[in-house]
Amino acid sequence: MRPLLNKAELAKLLGITQRSLNRRRERDPESLPPAVRLGRSLRWRPDDVEEWLVRQTEGQASPRARRGRPRSHPRG
Repeated sequence: MRPLLNKAELAKLLGITQRSLNRRRERDPESLPPAVRLGRSLRWRPDDVEEWLVRQTEGQASPRARRGRPRSHPRG
């Protein structure tokens, strides 16, 4: 079993500050991976975070695919 992530580790993994993480939790807890409450602390299962990240990126084109798209208007 992999160790659970704390707030600092989750924030770093998501590329946001802990303050941003706290704001998102307060405003829209569904906008983050599901957390596990241990006493007064929150922890995240790495597998849950990975699954959540996959769901967030589904349907988005990869950077490679975007490069091949024609521009809507030429630069000039």
